[in-house]
Order: sequence, then structure tokens, then C-alpha cells
Amino acid sequence: MIDQAWLDDWIQPQYLQNDFIESCHRAFTSHPARLLVMNDFLLDEVAESLSRFLSREARFKSVYGLYSNAYRHGNISDVPEETWLEAEERTRFYRFSDYAGAVDESRPGSNKVLFQRFLSALRDRNFKIFFEELSGFEFGPVPLINAYSYKAGDFLGSHTDDVKNKRLSFVFYLSPDWERRFGGLLHMIDPQGRVTVIEPQYSSLVIFDVAAKTTHFIDPVKPCAGQRARLTISGWFVKPDGETARGTA
Repeated sequence: MIDQAWLDDWIQPQYLQNDFIESCHRAFTSHPARLLVMNDFLLDEVAESLSRFLSREARFKSVYGLYSNAYRHGNISDVPEETWLEAEERTRFYRFSDYAGAVDESRPGSNKVLFQRFLSALRDRNFKIFFEELSGFEFGPVPLINAYSYKAGDFLGSHTDDVKNKRLSFVFYLSPDWERRFGGLLHMIDPQGRVTVIEPQYSSLVIFDVAAKTTHFIDPVKPCAGQRARLTISGWFVKPDGETARGTA
């Protein structure tokens, strides 16, 4: 059972009402891609603090990936930038930046503290139960979580998350005043080829079922975004212990 008082520290109150959770579950299970978008999900002060930390106080490291038929999961991760630039454009899988710590690790700022608390909260049983009620799935105890930054030219190519032990993907969007024209849109393609396009709307949460036989990609962030970054905290709830994932990325 969810401790709603505990989740009140993080989530807008309407999302904790039983009727609302049930309606979200119905919307999720009835979507052709088994996908749900929840706007204005985080409390204002939580979203603001997370956004300030990621935009001003966090360090990010650029990472590059290539498609490859020679590897088990269909891609080569963390290739050197020079190798990625020399590769044919059609083989470039992604370019973006991973969270690599705080700019000043010794500085105990309030935004950094809240960021660390939020990651811990996502690993707590209350968030796990909340996401289980939204999706109707059962999860293992520890989700996979990271933060990401996409700037002009960054993108993520078409792929599926149905790999390893992943069960449900989640993405928190944390870039205020992001505009559709800046790019960085998530495109979800269901098994019938229909496309759902999701804008990175500030303080929204997206979840999707990785086993729904979908593919997805993030289109490039455009030069008109300037120095703005598409900032997210995202990851996966995993299958219960002992289950084996299907498919390849």
C-alpha cells in the first residue's frame, strides 16, 4: 500500500487520488504504445530545484554510440568522439551527455541535496508501488536511474528498450520554457506504425512499456535552442528477480 503522505513531498496531489491513479492506469493500458504522459507531475518547488541543479550545478560528460550488427544488443556504447565522427552518418546511434556529478562535489547546496534525495526517493518502495499501480506490472526492487543533457545536435536514434531486464521506462522532463521548435522530441512508434510525438514539457513525466513491441527515437536538438539543454531524469523499473528480458536493442 502506498504511503501517500510520503509521496506528498514529491508529487502534485491530484496524482495520488485513487480515482485518478485508476484513470491513468486505464489510459496507459489502452494506448496503442502502452504509454502515458502526466503533465505538471512534480511539485513546483521540486521541479524548480531539480532543474536548477541540472542546469547550473551538475557536470555532464558527452557520450557517443554507434549501431552495429556485430554486437549482442545491436550497438556499441561509449565510442571515442573521433571514431563516431569518422563513422558513416547512418551508423551513428546517439550523441548526448550523461550526468557525471556536481560541479563542486564538496559544496552541500540545497539543490544538490534535493537531487540526491529525489534519486533515493525513486528507489523507495512507495514510488515502486505507485508505478506498479499505474502500469499494473510487478517490478524488481531497484530501478536504473540517470540524468541526461541534450544540447544542439544531440539525438538518440531509433531503438527498443526491451533488452536485459528492463520493464517500464520513465522520463522526467526538467527544462523550463522548452519550445517544440527546439527539437529533442520523443517519437514513439507502435506495432502498427502509428507515431506518438511527445514534447519535453517541463515537470511532466512519461512512462512506457518496453515490452509493447514499440520503437522510439529522440530527434536532434536544433541550433535555435542556443545554449539551452533538454534536461531529464530517466531510467527503468526492472523485472522481478529471475525473469529474463526478450529481444535486442
